[in-house]
Amino acid sequence: MLFVKVFFPVLILLIVHANPLSAQVKQNLAKDFDFFQQKSQEYAEWLNKTGLGKSISVDRVRMRPMPNNWDIDSTELELLLLLRTNDPDSAIGIWQALKKGFDSPEDSLEHYLYRTFVHKMEIPGEQGSIQVHIKDSSGNLEPCFYLWIWQEPDALTGSKVHSEYHLKECKAKSFEITVNSPPVKTTGKSKTARVTKPRVKTADEVFAVIQKYVQDSLIHHPRYRTTECNDRTPFVEELDRSPQAYTFTVGNLCKEVMTKQSRITWEIWWGYSTIAMERLTFQFEYYPMNNGNGFTLKCVIEGKYGSGLFKPRTQGYMNMEPDFDDFFETYKNRFRNELQKRL
Repeated sequence: MLFVKVFFPVLILLIVHANPLSAQVKQNLAKDFDFFQQKSQEYAEWLNKTGLGKSISVDRVRMRPMPNNWDIDSTELELLLLLRTNDPDSAIGIWQALKKGFDSPEDSLEHYLYRTFVHKMEIPGEQGSIQVHIKDSSGNLEPCFYLWIWQEPDALTGSKVHSEYHLKECKAKSFEITVNSPPVKTTGKSKTARVTKPRVKTADEVFAVIQKYVQDSLIHHPRYRTTECNDRTPFVEELDRSPQAYTFTVGNLCKEVMTKQSRITWEIWWGYSTIAMERLTFQFEYYPMNNGNGFTLKCVIEGKYGSGLFKPRTQGYMNMEPDFDDFFETYKNRFRNELQKRL
């Protein structure tokens, strides 16, 4: 028993010393943020010198935002790069052309960008990441185009650069709503008057408003009591619910987005309908403001449609973009405006 008591502590110490990566403590990088901002300008100059600057620009550096709140991870630095286009398809072509012109069996564009980033910022490789985006014509990041490059410890080589791609045609619409709390009101005119601070809606309260709006305007819309759409029974399918995120699908819809359709007389007589069956998936995220004086609500809407003659299987639905992009864009704006009134 004495051997066991002595041996296991020694074994643990040997494992830790044999694999120093497991014992690393990450540095606090936030205190050097001004330095990183200066170095990001150097990185932009380097891109221009190498010729990559014709296709890639530096957007900014930041400390990694923590999920579902406004805090930061002080141990991880992110470099945000932009491809010089507003079109997702063009962005895919630009990136593929850059890789074709650079990649070799010994090296890759991702490794080249990342090791230069780590060198200029003077940070450990495992405490950073590069994100490559594009912006739409309004200056917002496109959710459909995304590249992520980062480094992790590796048992054989010591460290390894990884990359993750999301390169696809944009099929969703997104918007943000920022709600500020009303001005503070006092209950009297004297200097000692009590101040009443307006209360900001919580995530649960905001999601309840969304649920009611969907029920009132989508599920129970008067059009489903007319002969044109009375063959449809809309429904809500909740997909995910967390303290600060809410995702659901509304299915079996009629003329919600694609409004310029009609059901001709013979279809009504024979019980048929060629009006497209629409399916909308909503992803909401709630972000409270740092000062507690409001919140930002982010939303992504994915729109699909199928034949009105029968209910398609999930895989049988087609994306509303690009053929019905104008209808989809109009609907997104209308939905946002109506929801904002209720918040």
